[in-house]
Amino acid sequence: MWATDYLDVLRTPDGTADDYGYPDDTDTLIATGVPASVSQSTTGVRSPGSGETSRVVRYTIRVPAAAGLAFRQLDRLRSVRAGVQYIVDEIDQNSDNPAAIGESVFRCRRVT
Repeated sequence: MWATDYLDVLRTPDGTADDYGYPDDTDTLIATGVPASVSQSTTGVRSPGSGETSRVVRYTIRVPAAAGLAFRQLDRLRSVRAGVQYIVDEIDQNSDNPAAIGESVFRCRRVT
């Protein structure tokens, strides 16, 4: 894995919710300067009703296991280089891929 960026990891403490019951985003800093590789992919999704095609952008972020962090779904990852934030939707530890052992892979969406 080649690091293309460094990330700050932000986490909302358990039990913290907004007026609608959703986790309240707080800037509780868990780690800073975590090396990561960030890549972007775009897919076209066609609506069956209207026939219009929408563009869906997803981000894949890879972090070496040596970072020593226990990442969670809904953690926010802030790019030190670009200043944008991503939210973790899925976590894949790559336990079944011998070529990728030693890294965690996150499927994310950009939130800022």
